[in-house]
Amino acid sequence: MKSGMNMGKSAPVMSTRLGILVACSFFVLFVVGSAQAAASPKLPPVLIEKEGSYWNTIDGMEMVYIPSGISYKGSNTGSYDEQPQHLVLLRDFFIDKHEVTNIQFARFVEATGYTPQGPWQRGYAAGEEMHPVRFVTWYDAQAYAQWANKRLPTEAEWEKAARGRGKAIYPWGDEWKPEAFLASPAPVGSNPLDVSPYGCWDMGGNVWEWVSDWYDRYYYEAFSGNIAIDPQGLPDGAEPEGRFLQSGTAAGNERSSRKVIKSGGFLPNFAQDNMRVARRMWANPNYWLNDTGFRCVVSN
Repeated sequence: MKSGMNMGKSAPVMSTRLGILVACSFFVLFVVGSAQAAASPKLPPVLIEKEGSYWNTIDGMEMVYIPSGISYKGSNTGSYDEQPQHLVLLRDFFIDKHEVTNIQFARFVEATGYTPQGPWQRGYAAGEEMHPVRFVTWYDAQAYAQWANKRLPTEAEWEKAARGRGKAIYPWGDEWKPEAFLASPAPVGSNPLDVSPYGCWDMGGNVWEWVSDWYDRYYYEAFSGNIAIDPQGLPDGAEPEGRFLQSGTAAGNERSSRKVIKSGGFLPNFAQDNMRVARRMWANPNYWLNDTGFRCVVSN
C-alpha cells in the first residue's frame, strides 16, 4: 500500500536553510491566527456552535477544532515509507470527532439516492446504527463528504488530529496499551483509551480510514530537512518513476491506483504496529474492505 514522489504540484516545501525566514513568517501568522481562533474560531457555514461544541448541520456529526500551527508527521523508526519524520505547517480545520456511522451513511443514501459502490449494508446488522460504516470505497466516502459539505482529510491533517503537536507514537501517548485494541467493530466513542490529545476518538483503531492522498512509498523523502506547508499529497496521473521501472516493481504507478488509509482497524495481526499514528497503509480507491471506513474534515 504505497506511492510515487515529485513534489512539484503537490505542496509548498521550503529548505530549512533558505526558507527559514519564510517559515518563521508563516509560523507567526499561524500562531496569531491560532490565538485568535482559540477563543472563537471562525466557523465554516456548515457548522454551528452549541454549548462549546461544533456540529455539522447536514449529517449531525460533532466536529473537533484543530488549531493552525506546526506539527510532526511520519516516523524515523517505523516503516521506510514513513521516513523521515518531518515538520508540517497546517492551517486550522475541523475534523469529525468520530468515524462516520452506519446510521449517518444510511441517511446520506436515503437523502441523495446515491448508489454506493461497496456493499456497506454487510456491516450494518440490527443494533449497529452507531458502528462505523464499513465496506465502502474511497469514492463512496468522497461522495458522503461532498454531500455533507465536507471533504476527506489530507494525510497530514489526519495525523495531526491523531497525534497532537508532539511526537506521540499512539493517539494516547508513547506507551503501547494492549487494552486499547478492539478485536471487532464497536460503537464509535465507546473506547475511552483511544482518544487523541484534541479529543478525536478511535484514531488508533476500530476501522481503518480513507484519506484524500494518493499513496507513494517514497513521498516523505521529498521532505527531508524541509518544512511542508499544508501538503495536499501527490497528483494523480503521473507517469511511473524510473525507480519503479528499474526495480521491476509490479506496483507501477501507485499514484493512480492507491489511496492512503490511516488508523489501525480491528484485526489482531500486527495491532501494536498498525495503531501507531504514523502507520501508512493503502488500498485501491475502487475496492471496499470490511475493516475500512472514514471521517471527514471542513475548513474555511
